Amino acid sequence: MKAATVHGGGVAALTAARLLALKGWTVDLWTGRRVSAGPRLLLSDSTWSLLGALWGLDRDQYPVAHPIRYRTVLTDAAPATTTAHIGWSLQLDDLRETLALRLSDTPSGRLTVHREDPVDFHAPNGDRGWAVIAARNADRSQAPDGVTTFPSATGHVSAGSRCVRAADAPLRRSAPRDACAFEWVAAGWLFAAPLDTDRALLQLMTPGADGHDDAAALAEAVSQSRLVSALIEEPTGTNRRWESSPYLKDPWPHLRRIRIGEAAVGFDPICGDGCGHAMRTAVLAVAALDAIESGESPVDVRRHYRQRLGYAFFSHLQTCREIYATAVQSSIWADELRRMDSAESVMRDALSPEALAFRLNGLTMTR
Repeated sequence: MKAATVHGGGVAALTAARLLALKGWTVDLWTGRRVSAGPRLLLSDSTWSLLGALWGLDRDQYPVAHPIRYRTVLTDAAPATTTAHIGWSLQLDDLRETLALRLSDTPSGRLTVHREDPVDFHAPNGDRGWAVIAARNADRSQAPDGVTTFPSATGHVSAGSRCVRAADAPLRRSAPRDACAFEWVAAGWLFAAPLDTDRALLQLMTPGADGHDDAAALAEAVSQSRLVSALIEEPTGTNRRWESSPYLKDPWPHLRRIRIGEAAVGFDPICGDGCGHAMRTAVLAVAALDAIESGESPVDVRRHYRQRLGYAFFSHLQTCREIYATAVQSSIWADELRRMDSAESVMRDALSPEALAFRLNGLTMTR
């Protein structure tokens, strides 16, 4: 019997649990007890297409998603430019709830949902089961002694110490309801996107978590702004903060334990595809586990999975490095740029020059 436990309540965990059950696995999904609201998301058109392909979710029938059609960018190095930008803003909790409801279409008896925290991150059925970890801070284990880690000796690489502060803010009457704004200010970068016709999401990214009060830091950044300040009123409601530097943890630290989503890799929100990448890691992990259960070499599949996530992370670092280097003239970002360079160097050494051993056809991994 093919069996797995999936740990996490986010998009990656829900996707992995559903796909495994649809492929005939017996799955226990441990979502944990949610104690705080998830962040706002800005989903790209490609992410919505992935939601449609994996979940049958039609954005035209999803009323809580607010359409974004344009993006204006203002940097230190260039005047403001406006381009077409297809996206939708929504609350992560709304998306998770929608996906959780759709778990009911899995075959009867294949999927059991536990809305509590597990005692530990065990694999079912001893050595014959698998543990799929999707919660970022849930699994702090390292590979056993004598086992090679990836991508570094510690099994972890981080590309900075950036921090995002966020709050909701009323939209000004004159502000467009279908456009987001991205602006570099002295404190860091500001991002604003309408959540509906009345409110906007406001985010401030800074290099490191300074000692400033979150509300004061947001207010100071808006006061430095020319673009975002013209779109929003004073921020209101609860302020939120989270770490936002890119990182990669060993995606497969134990033979029977695999990491997906934010448990494996984190993306800088400046690139806006974290949710889509979380689902892609779930798809790849499901295909990898199924390939091993179908007789493929565990060593080859594990190497392939690590390399695929490594290449994605390396490409993301290059994109971030290019954006920050060209858009930011302030010296306060110099250390972040150095840490991105260092992370790129680690990944360049870790990634194999050999061609990948497998390709992905739908949910099947083939040579």
